Amino acid sequence: MPFIEILGQDQPLGQLSRAFVTGRLAHAYLFEGPDGVGKSMSARALARILLCPRKGEKCKCETCQLVLEDRHPLVRTYGLAKNSRNIGVDAIRDDLIPFFNLKSAPGEYKMAIIDPADALSPEAANMLLKTLEEPGEWSLLVLLTRTAQALLPTIRSRCQCVRFGRIPEPLIADRLMTKMDITREHARVVAKLSCGSVGRALELAGKDFSAWRVRALDAYAELLASETGPVETAAKFLEIAGKSAKGLQERRVELQHLLGILLTYLRDLVIAREKYEGFLLHEDRPTLAQEAALLDEEQALAVFDRIIEAKDDIDRNVNMQIALEELCLDTSAIAGGAAGTSDRAAWNPHAAREPAKSKRLSTPEAGSWRAGND
Repeated sequence: MPFIEILGQDQPLGQLSRAFVTGRLAHAYLFEGPDGVGKSMSARALARILLCPRKGEKCKCETCQLVLEDRHPLVRTYGLAKNSRNIGVDAIRDDLIPFFNLKSAPGEYKMAIIDPADALSPEAANMLLKTLEEPGEWSLLVLLTRTAQALLPTIRSRCQCVRFGRIPEPLIADRLMTKMDITREHARVVAKLSCGSVGRALELAGKDFSAWRVRALDAYAELLASETGPVETAAKFLEIAGKSAKGLQERRVELQHLLGILLTYLRDLVIAREKYEGFLLHEDRPTLAQEAALLDEEQALAVFDRIIEAKDDIDRNVNMQIALEELCLDTSAIAGGAAGTSDRAAWNPHAAREPAKSKRLSTPEAGSWRAGND
């Protein structure tokens, strides 16, 4: 089966394989899990299993190629249009529902993939309910999401959930070495920082990752140590993120990667303070032990939350420079930097956010915050 091409997801793919072999496929599936772990590949592999006449493991027939290229007439994908923040009701009412209402030959499936399903507008989600309640014959709907809780309970209850987990680091490192011309050490470091996402690992390894990461962490460490001002640090981050980006959207993606790396760095600073070196992600950073002294745990948690807020702001299309300057100003103030306090007073009449206990002790980017909580 085409599932063999997907890395490290034996349990969810076994669930789907058994359903296919026994003829007990559900009419709707909810693929839940982090980005970059194979949900989209699995949905297309399922389409190939249903439609391919050969059903071979690495089949390259016309049917399989059309599915892989999103050109098969019986497989439709609904996602976010450029500059759109949701999947509107028109896509469901005017396309998906008529598509499922088309008659097909017995055993000839029609399949729709919605990715990401949590981007469905409220109107689109409610329109989708009718299809879930009255599924057409030989129709299969697959919803992809990071978390099922982002969807309406009425939608969740009508889908069979298939949970995809993070991919083990050794498997990611092996895949990187197979796909790219990189050393084992480089692959191992990227795999650790990918937090179980082979998609993210491939993106990180595709750039001059070692130099990119060192520049980003050096800039942030200098900010924590009050050696560089917040506005200057924000400018450095924008320059680093924009170096390999071809447009505004790519710059936002690169910046999200950079902020994700900062989250893993904050995590490591706390772990290094507690002397759990075996759990470090940036274990190859020689100055990590000294930098751990720049923040106590409460300060690190407060900065951790501010980075997450900055990521959310950038997701909401807040001006990237403003979001980064606010983050760096607050970081400097939380860390006790005179530059951060004085700059914020001049730049914004409001005081820096009060350090608080972190509401999120783990994120997909940072992994488990405390050592031993994997």
